[in-house]
Amino acid sequence: MANHRKPTRIKILEGTRKDRIPKDEPKSPPGIGAAPSWLGEEAAAAWDHLAATAPDGLLTRADSIAVELFAQTYATWMECQRATRRDGLLLTTITERGEVNKAHPLLPTITALQKQMVDILNRCGMTPSGRASIGAEDGEKKPDALLEYMRAFHDRRRGRVDSEPIAKPNKSGHPTGAPKRTKRVGDPTNVGG
Repeated sequence: MANHRKPTRIKILEGTRKDRIPKDEPKSPPGIGAAPSWLGEEAAAAWDHLAATAPDGLLTRADSIAVELFAQTYATWMECQRATRRDGLLLTTITERGEVNKAHPLLPTITALQKQMVDILNRCGMTPSGRASIGAEDGEKKPDALLEYMRAFHDRRRGRVDSEPIAKPNKSGHPTGAPKRTKRVGDPTNVGG
């Protein structure tokens, strides 16, 4: 499956650098609103559940088609589940060789529908891996000390002063615990060497 472009909201939640976040992206009103009237009862319930449990501010009106697809897929999946419960997972057919047990013909459909639903749920941050990718676990992303240290270290090296150093610099000016830079021949950052 192809890698899809990440939504800006997810990039912001992940802490993507500001220069990699699109500035002129069109904005959509927050929230997806009520379920469309044409959805069946089961699909409308799936819509309401997804809208109520999605991370705050992630779903917008522009996402309503994706939520409709999920709701319809969920309703179809439930219909297939009921049919397999009613008929059983194995169906007995009579052939010239006698009775033969075959898997229910809806099982491949159920598997395909489950994959579609999981894909939509991942994109909406509704699975553990989806929440982890956008940092929505337990409501707020916990700071990563190593990542903060590395960002501050690289910002200072690039001359940015907006970030505060995480570790105290030692006598040579390096943050405590940071590897000291050795001079290398031919290194473009090695001025005068």
